[in-house]
Amino acid sequence: MGMLVRLYKSQLADALQTVAKTIERKASAFYLQAVKLTFEKDYLTMQATNLERFLTIKVPLEPIGLFIEPKTVHVDGTKFAKFVKELDEEILLAPEDTYLEVKSGRAKAKFLVIGEAELPEFPEPVYDLEFDARLLLDAVEKVGFAISKETDNLKCLLIDGKGDYINFVGSDGYRLVIYKHPTNFDKRFRLHVSGLVLLKDLLYETDTVKLGATDNMTFVATEMWELALRNTEGEYPDYEAVIPSDWTYKAVFYADDMEKALKKLLVLGKDAIGVEMFVGGEEIVMKTQSPDYGEIEVKVPVEETSGEMHIAFNGKYLREFISNAEGKVEMRLIDAESPMVFENGENYMYVLMPMRL
Repeated sequence: MGMLVRLYKSQLADALQTVAKTIERKASAFYLQAVKLTFEKDYLTMQATNLERFLTIKVPLEPIGLFIEPKTVHVDGTKFAKFVKELDEEILLAPEDTYLEVKSGRAKAKFLVIGEAELPEFPEPVYDLEFDARLLLDAVEKVGFAISKETDNLKCLLIDGKGDYINFVGSDGYRLVIYKHPTNFDKRFRLHVSGLVLLKDLLYETDTVKLGATDNMTFVATEMWELALRNTEGEYPDYEAVIPSDWTYKAVFYADDMEKALKKLLVLGKDAIGVEMFVGGEEIVMKTQSPDYGEIEVKVPVEETSGEMHIAFNGKYLREFISNAEGKVEMRLIDAESPMVFENGENYMYVLMPMRL
């Protein structure tokens, strides 16, 4: 009898679903479709990579019978994850040289081992400090929407330690978001945008993570998982230089009021992304129109206003920020061609370039 181990779906399925997100689904190389399963005495260690992100997750296992030595196999990660998701709670795995046998309830399967799927060597981790996992998760959610997926040096969540506070920064060249948190921190890290969805899954129900970086990679880990992300190319630009220090017009409104208005405007779809805003008096008037569907006008009450202004912007871009804001938002404008600044309290800022309609 070969190795036989017991695992539980409540632990294995979620971990496998996360690992599967690392896999390159249309890769030409077998190893980029595979998950490496290493059966050890106390844990099943699962590894996958697409060469930009490297993920390792451990799941507790229970050997049935005498444990001799670790056993490693490679199987198709996506199909294995989908199958496990449909199984009963108790799962038995028996790794062999040519297949991985899976039993659960009345189901039984043999997944062929991918012989050519030897994974490349994973980067050696380096850790500088421990970090608040809940804060990092909050930052990913508040900043991730604005991160570029096209410009190499902007394809990351920048963690910029300023000594007595951190700036979490995201930008795509058209907008800039900064989430500030007061703490003693003077390091700088870059988390590649391609790994942020994975990282969100991993950070839930975690209190503390280790964080570190080399010239090529950034590492985030706990005792049960490790994520290595390849660093972006080039230097991150001086993001603080694009924040206007002066303003001519100002308005204060509630995030909920603005979000409701933007939802109404955006029902016309991508043909009506451009929104005209008229600031002045006791309300903000916003309009959008589509050559195929017509036009919509909505009004947003303001708590405070100074001056009058007509400016246009991308309504989808503003809604993505407003949906993460709470309470009062202060908007500051210089003119119709200068960046728009939105502040939600002292710690959350958004800079948005206007449009020409």
